Amino acid sequence: MSAKHGNGRMNASSARSLSANMEDYLEAIFRLSEEGGPARVSRIADSLGVKRPSVSKALKRLQEQGLIRHSPYGGVDMTARGRKLASQQVRVHRVLTRFLTGVLGLPEDLAEHDACLIEHAISHETVERLVEFIDHLELEGAPGGIRAFRAKDRKPSARPVRPAARAWRSRV
Repeated sequence: MSAKHGNGRMNASSARSLSANMEDYLEAIFRLSEEGGPARVSRIADSLGVKRPSVSKALKRLQEQGLIRHSPYGGVDMTARGRKLASQQVRVHRVLTRFLTGVLGLPEDLAEHDACLIEHAISHETVERLVEFIDHLELEGAPGGIRAFRAKDRKPSARPVRPAARAWRSRV
């Protein structure tokens, strides 16, 4: 199967060098380092809800790809390339969350969950178009702004947005 669409552009999955799982680890390391203190195996495991051996394996793979530096029992430092990739991933997550909550009016927990899923498959071009769209609604004073957009054609649903007993959990 070709990685290119009919227009000659690469699709999102073919342009990525990391799996969704590795992107989640890189994003978690970035966020933890931004919070202060070293990103250690135990903190990464806690933030992602995974076991420590899984983190150690992931760190080894990320180090082999030149994205982090890690010594056993030490903290994790990101390389310049790793920091750049992680910051891009965080930006995509924030844009998606902003769109899902601000434009579509989804609850924060559902938006976080869905953003985590979508961020691994969406193209850079689509993210930039979402930013332009949100900015247009917010900054350029689209008639009625986002509230009018969300209220337009919205009919009350007989069923809830998600089942009450189901809880969404973001991995990041």
